[in-house]
Amino acid sequence: MATDLGFKGNFLLQMEFPDYSVGEIVTMFFEKALAKGYVFDTTVTPDVVSNFFQKNFDDEWRIMRNGRVAEMMLNSVRAEIKKRMKVADDASPTKSKRFASGTSTGADDIVISLPDVQKGLSNM
Repeated sequence: MATDLGFKGNFLLQMEFPDYSVGEIVTMFFEKALAKGYVFDTTVTPDVVSNFFQKNFDDEWRIMRNGRVAEMMLNSVRAEIKKRMKVADDASPTKSKRFASGTSTGADDIVISLPDVQKGLSNM
């Protein structure tokens, strides 16, 4: 918009959002997961997730994605949980109807483990 002044003039308001810190993004991730009914393993703490996040992503990557990062984290971790549950389901002699039909409706008592978070963030 800065290069096309005519286009910029079509907007009455310009909103600027602050860049979220790593701590704020991790807090949003935890809140979103808890709101969906997930439970965190005792080894998964905000400090552990923040440290892992900072080691794997630089500030430029985070700033470019800003508020979407927490949702991206949750989606990636959920994908890892589904993989883990599918492997466990395939290995069990009696398949669970809930996962065999592919109609899992909730996250009741599904635990987010540290490997889930690490693999999920590594795949983002």
